[in-house]
Amino acid sequence: MSKKILVIEDEMQSLKSAFEIANFRKYGNELVIKNVPRSQDVQLESLKEEYALIFVDITLANNTEKNGYGVLQDIINGNYFPKNKLIVMTGNSQIAEGLKQNGLPKNLEILMKPFTFIQLEHTLAKHIRPMTRN
Repeated sequence: MSKKILVIEDEMQSLKSAFEIANFRKYGNELVIKNVPRSQDVQLESLKEEYALIFVDITLANNTEKNGYGVLQDIINGNYFPKNKLIVMTGNSQIAEGLKQNGLPKNLEILMKPFTFIQLEHTLAKHIRPMTRN
């Protein structure tokens, strides 16, 4: 299984340490974490082959053509990546309503921001088996 993760987030600096610590603690830095800050830079055709998980920020406010809802719509409608491996990142407590209004499945996994590396570790471990320690 691929150990690459895509994070579609325009403000990665605020999340970088959580991803780095979770990667170190649970995966011995074996995860490859790629950040794409703008919707127009997401290479849809390569998603399924390249990544084990994709995290999508809903806001995507800086220099991007689409917000996270639009990115999720493109990925899901084009069948570019399994829905059960998409993680929505948001600080919006009304996210379920936002997903519904944008015609997206309500059962997408949500990681509320701000999150800690421990919360991120739990989310990652649901999808990618952590490294075993001797």
